[in-house]
Amino acid sequence: MFRAPRQLPPLSLLVDDVGGPQAAARYLGVSPRTLARWRAAEHAPRPVMLALFFESRWGISVLHTDAHNAACHSAAVAAGLGREVARLSALLKRMEAAADWGSANAPTYLAAR
Repeated sequence: MFRAPRQLPPLSLLVDDVGGPQAAARYLGVSPRTLARWRAAEHAPRPVMLALFFESRWGISVLHTDAHNAACHSAAVAAGLGREVARLSALLKRMEAAADWGSANAPTYLAAR
């Protein structure tokens, strides 16, 4: 899911954070004059602002935080599933130990062997 930030730092801060006007203009593929015009107005098109944001320390921090939170969530889900597998395995062992079924239609696969 893509979640663009609603509020962004000012354009001049973003430009300075990604390496200055020359680096930002090269990164964006615009002329330094266009970037200077945007900086003078302290406003650029939203896609430009988002591109600079996600290259800045603020955007990278957001991305790292989202990745960390997703990894923690996935680890918790995996741990929960591991506990469920262990619980079901123990239940299956108790069922198999309950009786020697010895028939083709035994309730578990291992009991029929």
